[in-house]
Amino acid sequence: MTAEQQKAILSSKSKFKLALLGLIALFALGLLARLFTGKITGDMSKFYFIWYQNILDNGAAVAFREHLIGYTPAFWYLFAGTTLLDPILPRVTAIKLLPILFDFISTFFVYKIVRIKYPRGNLPYWAAGLFFALPTIFINSAQWGQMDALSLVAAFFNPELWIVPFAFQLSSGLASAVYLKGKSPEPVMYGAIINTIILIVLIVFQFSRNTNTLREVGTHESIH
Repeated sequence: MTAEQQKAILSSKSKFKLALLGLIALFALGLLARLFTGKITGDMSKFYFIWYQNILDNGAAVAFREHLIGYTPAFWYLFAGTTLLDPILPRVTAIKLLPILFDFISTFFVYKIVRIKYPRGNLPYWAAGLFFALPTIFINSAQWGQMDALSLVAAFFNPELWIVPFAFQLSSGLASAVYLKGKSPEPVMYGAIINTIILIVLIVFQFSRNTNTLREVGTHESIH
């Protein structure tokens, strides 16, 4: 091995180490920024805490029946799950863990989407790290406790599933309208059922398309 080859190998290793340190720093920054969850916003005090306490006092079934919780039915079930952490975490932290969790899921899908465009190299890791460390992302979840990412994760799963967040909103709106008209709790469950059916149909449809594509590729390769 010549001196130039050794120098090239050392240079490549140095670049790899620098890139690795940069990625670790990005993810560490995003993680540290999400450790500070103590800020109580107007939404937390006026809505989230009231919903949270209502579930603790009366149970999730009563809270859902009274239709006191905003957002979509899918959110209700996830939000009710945060009350299980009440004995071990402050409620402001327990509630904010929900959008923070979806920050992690969104980061994973950012990586997967960029990996489709760049199947080789570390660019997908940088894209995911930059997304995870964006102030607009961690402030929205860890500071403000906003739940925007929840309905968008399905769209990250596959851009063709953009209709899923719309379905969540539509079914919730229909359920709310029927409930307010007839004061019946059943539409709450109808909304969740509609969400589930639409999601399953779209996933099965996409799986079928992917299977057919793989078959066509296999047939094409066998011919050649």
